[in-house]
Amino acid sequence: MTRPTLLVAALLAACAAEPTIETKVPLPPDDASARADVADAVVLTDATVDMAAPSDGVADVAPDVVCGRAGSECCPAGRCDEGVCAAGRCAIPTGCGSMGDPCCAGSVCAGALVCVAERCATPVACGAPGAPCCDGSRCGAGLVCSSGACTACGDARQPCCGTACGAGLVCSSGTCAACGMPSQPCCGAACVAGGVCVTGRCLVDGDRDGSPAGSDCDDADATRFPGARERCNGRDDNCDGAIDEGACGLWFLARGATTWQAFARDATRDVIVPCVTSVRRDNDGPAT
Repeated sequence: MTRPTLLVAALLAACAAEPTIETKVPLPPDDASARADVADAVVLTDATVDMAAPSDGVADVAPDVVCGRAGSECCPAGRCDEGVCAAGRCAIPTGCGSMGDPCCAGSVCAGALVCVAERCATPVACGAPGAPCCDGSRCGAGLVCSSGACTACGDARQPCCGTACGAGLVCSSGTCAACGMPSQPCCGAACVAGGVCVTGRCLVDGDRDGSPAGSDCDDADATRFPGARERCNGRDDNCDGAIDEGACGLWFLARGATTWQAFARDATRDVIVPCVTSVRRDNDGPAT
């Protein structure tokens, strides 16, 4: 067999087979000159071969693709053992995602950390204090699910236990707060002495007439408040800015007196009752 024939045969054999190592072309034992010419001929296979490495009969095959490490592709379901999955690759986050840091966008944390109350933390069993809520809403006894984490409830400045709070507290806007004192929420509809409940909050009521300071024209006199009956006494009893309107009847100046007096009307405003109340006026007569 001639030299060209041997080379062609060797190339054809390489295309038809699936070897993974270097292959020497066999020669007939009686053709010494051909053996010398092709002794170093190497048939390249489909596998990746390091041509610079010495021939040891083993081809260098590319390793399996690694996922989950920083800089590599994300593993299935977006899992990363290092960093967080961003745009399909694992990256070390800056300012978020690490233990104690805020959760990254999408409530994502690095590695095995989990997002609890918007912070990255070591995963623990759900339902315990500080642990994630079970099924997103359930917690153990005496706890409530708040911002995705189980926390104690019912005490001052803690979340309400449903709508309930401890003694002396009231649930206001989802948080337990002290109640009953001026400027605090009402305890139901009640306030401590010296306060009155107005639209859910306790306001100061110095004279305890049910009208809070600010709307009461005299918070030191329980007979004067908005809605009180106006009396013929020279004062504004009902806090409407007018004095004695409709409360006084006939005015008169007694013999020898220097002040005018008036017959006061009773609560029905249609009967004159003489000598009930007098009001000081100047000598020119009553005001009109």
